[in-house]
Amino acid sequence: MLTDLYWSLPHSARADELLGRIASHHRSMLLPLIEGLLQREGISPASLVQPPVREQNRICAYCPRCHDQFILAGGQCPHGIALLPLTK
Repeated sequence: MLTDLYWSLPHSARADELLGRIASHHRSMLLPLIEGLLQREGISPASLVQPPVREQNRICAYCPRCHDQFILAGGQCPHGIALLPLTK
């Protein structure tokens, strides 16, 4: 759920602006609630979204949502999520 809130999947091309605004509003309302619940239970939200362990030396980027790893820096995963650098 936390990764869905941090890195939501892009809306389809058919989705109208209202749908995007509603989804964004819901995420902005839910995120502080979920983070607060986790923190009250002694769980750091940041600890749940740590980068994955590098599978190979040539890996340089990953998808923060699904943790797939890529050998090309930048770009997007197949689901449209912007890749983040995977540092050594």
